[in-house]
Amino acid sequence: MFASACGDDDGTAASGDLPTVVVTTNILGDVVTQLAGGAFEVVTIMPVGADPHDFQASAQQAAAMRTADVLIVNGGSFEEGLLDVIEGAESDGVNVYEAMSFVSTIEFGEGGHDDHDDHDDHDDHDDHDDHDDHDDHDD
Repeated sequence: MFASACGDDDGTAASGDLPTVVVTTNILGDVVTQLAGGAFEVVTIMPVGADPHDFQASAQQAAAMRTADVLIVNGGSFEEGLLDVIEGAESDGVNVYEAMSFVSTIEFGEGGHDDHDDHDDHDDHDDHDDHDDHDDHDD
């Protein structure tokens, strides 16, 4: 479905003749780049190490998202800091795809995780205090 060329490191739209696919995270960028095969120019918005929950796009990055041929986002409230720009791109007619809509998710119960309260702390382990110190050996 997607093809790739090298995108700009600063997350701005490139000026080639290929259709532009803009992706929000570097991991999605890597996946799209591998799947694309040169048919699209792939632009990744977030640099490696960015926190996707509060990342804010620069004006250039927001413009790239709003003028892309395709915008691929993680979804699932992952890119909270980009929600306004994503919604704006969609309103501008950009085809927006949420990666989360293509995978099955696991629902957690109340609290969202297992605290592992029933794990074995090994409190009853043998400290080997009764070992032989070999004090009775010949010098």
